[in-house]
Amino acid sequence: MDAAAIETPGRRSHSCEVQARRDTKLAMSHNKIEIYWKTIETAPHGVIAQVRVTDGCGSDYSLPYPCKLTKDGWVNAASGKPLMVRATYWKLHVETTPRTKVGTFGLRAKAPKLARN
Repeated sequence: MDAAAIETPGRRSHSCEVQARRDTKLAMSHNKIEIYWKTIETAPHGVIAQVRVTDGCGSDYSLPYPCKLTKDGWVNAASGKPLMVRATYWKLHVETTPRTKVGTFGLRAKAPKLARN
């Protein structure tokens, strides 16, 4: 029998240790998420929200569009189409506008057009 295949009692294999570290990181990241996000069970009906979802394969991400909780479940707030993923967290949606540049620093002024006769 190979010496590497024998595990010492009370000691976990390398793959178990790696998985335990991943689980700890995942648990820590969920704790950080809960600082800014509310659990999905606390979401009110009819309020436009930013939603964090999972696709069932372990991916957890925020949707790029606002959503709303209806009596039939979560939907896209603009189109009314139901979400095809499971919502996990929510927070109020805050609409932002693009930043505009102040002043004309670095831009050349256009010369006025002369009228031709």
